[in-house]
Amino acid sequence: MQFNRYLQFIVLCTLLFSALAYADRVEYAISGVDEPMLTNVRNNVTAFRIGSGARVNSRLRRRLTDDAITATADALRPYGYFNPAVEVEITPQGTGNWLLSVNVEAGPPTLITDLHLELTGPGKDLDSLNKWYAGFPLQQGQVLNQVSWDQAKLDAIGLLEEEGYLQAGFSRHVIRVDALANTARLELVVETGPQAVLGSVTFKQEIVNDGILSSLRRFQEGDAYHAYLLEKFRLDLWRSGFFEEIEVVERRVLTANPPRVDFEVNVTPRLKNTYQGTIGYGTDTKARFQFFYGRHLLSPRGDNFDLRVGWQQRDN
Repeated sequence: MQFNRYLQFIVLCTLLFSALAYADRVEYAISGVDEPMLTNVRNNVTAFRIGSGARVNSRLRRRLTDDAITATADALRPYGYFNPAVEVEITPQGTGNWLLSVNVEAGPPTLITDLHLELTGPGKDLDSLNKWYAGFPLQQGQVLNQVSWDQAKLDAIGLLEEEGYLQAGFSRHVIRVDALANTARLELVVETGPQAVLGSVTFKQEIVNDGILSSLRRFQEGDAYHAYLLEKFRLDLWRSGFFEEIEVVERRVLTANPPRVDFEVNVTPRLKNTYQGTIGYGTDTKARFQFFYGRHLLSPRGDNFDLRVGWQQRDN
């Protein structure tokens, strides 16, 4: 009885693995479009794959064809093409192998007939924001490109946050497409919101006196928030030589008036001892060596002790 169960299990596994081994394979070929649309079409079309063990029959071929047409149309829309002509052909390439060919005629492009771009809020005169405005990648008469549109929006928010406008957003961001006329109207209104200020700095450490670390920051409470000030602060903490790891955590209090960013500094001390030795040879000194020993954080004042010794076979 037990032998029969083992035999049934082996037969079942054999049938399963045989089905997997004979599963049909489908390769894809895309033609008619160039980059970057080509990659987007390929990614969309190849996302629809047949399941393991499936065989390509007439029903599956219809589904693959319909899915490929829909996926291709979806892939072209971000680049301004809403009326493509898509032909799909599935042909056998030997036993169990198929080629799904997609030929794309992108059709007429969707042109921008109207663009309303506006800057509002306290930071609207910011130099970097006005450079972004002047270099906006989409203009009237150009082909609609939603990829460029999305990237431009991210760039605007990024540069505003760098300057402390942490609640920046868009009061209006609309793309109106007339797919029949192949036209688009764009509206984008940037609202900078108020500029945040720098708040308190709390040091979570018992390594050196807080007064020593406070002298490293190059800002005072109430100063306008600028991301580069935080980068300099992190760099100065590292250059102090006191710490192995440094983490500066921002605590954004955006409901305050003005919005405020407090900071929590978490650090771990560097190793107490440093040893370093070098051995070399030069035509002027011949054999030579150097040895360095450093003892760090001797007191809460951050005192260090350094010892350097060296020897060379010939003096200069």
